[in-house]
Amino acid sequence: MKPASDPPPPFRMPRLLRLASLGYRQSAALQVGFLTAIWAGSQLLATALRIPLPPGVVGFFLVIFCLRQRWLSPRWFQKGASGLLNHLTLFFVPAMVSLIGRPELLGPLGLKLLLAVVVGTLLVMATTALVIDLSLGRARTEPPAPSS
Repeated sequence: MKPASDPPPPFRMPRLLRLASLGYRQSAALQVGFLTAIWAGSQLLATALRIPLPPGVVGFFLVIFCLRQRWLSPRWFQKGASGLLNHLTLFFVPAMVSLIGRPELLGPLGLKLLLAVVVGTLLVMATTALVIDLSLGRARTEPPAPSS
């Protein structure tokens, strides 16, 4: 009997499926379709089981689980995922369209909003750093409580 700490054996596909997967691994479009199918499946799963998480998060955990079980290989969707990441800026086009639809945001009002966001972000970061520094500093300088 094998010890429980050994990883499961790698998934071995039949020869015909290995030949088919070779073409699949070369096609970024098929891989994007595979990732989309995972998202759609996770949408159905989250809805059916009433999981209070977005389908992208459910799909993420599903993919991680399948990778850990060695049911999936990262090579099976590496090109598709890389292609999506390379073109990630295209997903932000709606934000630009809405900005163009509101031309007043390109003037002084937009600069005021940008300044407020930047200053607010810096204040939150500085406050968080200060709180962490004070918390860690107190933890280091406080003497241990006497044990009775």
